[in-house]
Amino acid sequence: MDEVSAYGEVMCTILFRVHAGPDAAVLMAAVRDEFLDRPWSLPDRHWPDPNLVGGLDLISGGTWLAVRTDRSAAAVLVNGPGEIPENPGSRGALPLRMLRRGVPTQDDVANLPGFHLLHAEPGRAQVVSWDGHRLQTREVPAGNHTLTYGGLDDLEHARVRRFLPKLAGLADDAWRTLLEHPEPSPAAQEALLVNRLEAGRPYGSTSAALVSVRQDGLTYDFTADPQTPETWLRVTDHVRNHR
Repeated sequence: MDEVSAYGEVMCTILFRVHAGPDAAVLMAAVRDEFLDRPWSLPDRHWPDPNLVGGLDLISGGTWLAVRTDRSAAAVLVNGPGEIPENPGSRGALPLRMLRRGVPTQDDVANLPGFHLLHAEPGRAQVVSWDGHRLQTREVPAGNHTLTYGGLDDLEHARVRRFLPKLAGLADDAWRTLLEHPEPSPAAQEALLVNRLEAGRPYGSTSAALVSVRQDGLTYDFTADPQTPETWLRVTDHVRNHR
């Protein structure tokens, strides 16, 4: 997902809200855009630490989004600009690393392409960014935000300009409506759900997730077919019932 296309940067999208205060919720609506032939498995306990839950990339062994079930925390990754190393490592380990040990060090990311990594816990969110030279950690203020290839609240991208204002009047329990309206195919640059060709390969929105991180618990909803509202699954209930 490091190519640049006629539609701009190949990108996933995270819409999120940070409520103020140490016990307040952080809400995320996250859409993963990927080549359709890249193999992956549905969210589950795929790693030795049974408290980590997320989808599994069958090529890298990592994930783009993971949560902790023993405490309320979530981490999600999007690609970012920057130089690509000659023998790059996989960014898919970063959400798992963040949930296990906290913010990665420069040594941890030295051989990785650029990225932005969002970490959320009750009442707090931070974004860790790497461009191949500099590692930065930014505390995100309370309010509505987006995270894409261009970073936090990148109004240069049409998708951000379209969807960030939509969050202002949206109730916490209505975030799924953002992901329930199929869009034209091939999708325009401002569309949240995409379906097109990249370098001659089918490329699209392969999954979506809704995560609520609160002091009193965490919920993680998931669909492998964002164009079909009836396919949502509450992952946190599923893994709780299949220990």
